[in-house]
Amino acid sequence: LEVLKYSFSAVFITVFVGLWMCFFLVLRNSIVWREQTPYPYDVRDLVHFKLPDFIIWPLISGLAILVAAEYEVMSGTLTVIGGNLLYCLAALFFFQGFGVQLSFLDYLRVHGFIRSFLVILSVFMGWRVLVIVGLLEQWIHFRRFFKPKKSYLPRTK
Repeated sequence: LEVLKYSFSAVFITVFVGLWMCFFLVLRNSIVWREQTPYPYDVRDLVHFKLPDFIIWPLISGLAILVAAEYEVMSGTLTVIGGNLLYCLAALFFFQGFGVQLSFLDYLRVHGFIRSFLVILSVFMGWRVLVIVGLLEQWIHFRRFFKPKKSYLPRTK
């Protein structure tokens, strides 16, 4: 019965991850279809997306519902709604944190097997960290720190 309570968030996360992976594969292999169908977006737009600022309010309301349920102020149905809301938002923040991680790996110039290993490791073992990084990206904007540094050498004429 507990599984049925969170089936909405499980379906949402499964559909969102499936769509994201399909778009990623299609955009990654754009050399096959780019000549016939011009499309203004590429993989970088999919990976470096940022959630709008108003998405914080459903997060705050989901957290408030769970805290109120912990102190038995609200009923069990609202607890399930709050939990489903938090799981769905965690999936969105995960992909935002995933984009920050890929930007960081680009900044460090990590490619090949090591990059694949770090991405797979973080997806399966550090997904909670990616969710928190995605949430903090709403305020801190980590990607601005990953821009190439300018050289301070004097210009030669």
